[in-house]
Parts: sequence; structure tokens; C-alpha cells
Amino acid sequence: MHHPLPIRGSRTLRIGKNGGVGDAHQVMRQIPTEPAGLPSAVGEWRRRRLIVAGFEARLAAALARDDAVDLHELLVLVDRGCPPALAARILAPVGRGQPRC
Repeated sequence: MHHPLPIRGSRTLRIGKNGGVGDAHQVMRQIPTEPAGLPSAVGEWRRRRLIVAGFEARLAAALARDDAVDLHELLVLVDRGCPPALAARILAPVGRGQPRC
């Protein structure tokens, strides 16, 4: 449940169920990270997580660097029995094919 709070001007702040505060008129947008993709700590965490899930090291590294690849969906496919290389091909961003290793 949102509780509107008046602020300056005609806009209203909303407090979400998890305590988050956001502008009711703001559109969600992707926050840019580093120019070459994800910050190194995040990319390294993603790479390790993919290796633990069964991805070959070079493929895991390529997928981890690409912020257009949905890590969660990759892991869901693998958990359901999809081979890691096939999961990477299924979820490859449209028009880009599988990440280069």
C-alpha cells in the first residue's frame, strides 16, 4: 500500500511496501555502470555463480561481462535441466547470438 506524502510542487512521493521511497511520476530506467559493462566486482560474482552452476569457465566469463544477459533466467533454465551452453544461446540478446568466449 502506498502512502502519498506531499512535497514541494505538484508531485507526490510514494512509500512502497518495502519502505522504498520514489517519485510517483518517475519512469524506471537502467542506471549505467562502467562503459565496458558491469563493475568488476559484480562481473566476478556473476562469473563465479555461473561456474558453480556448471558453465564452462570461458563462457561464464563472457556471460558475466554482458549486462544484457539475465543471470537469474540462465540459472532457472539450468536448474530445470537445460545444458548451460544451450541456456546461453536461448537467452542471448536478440541479434547478437551467443557471447564470444
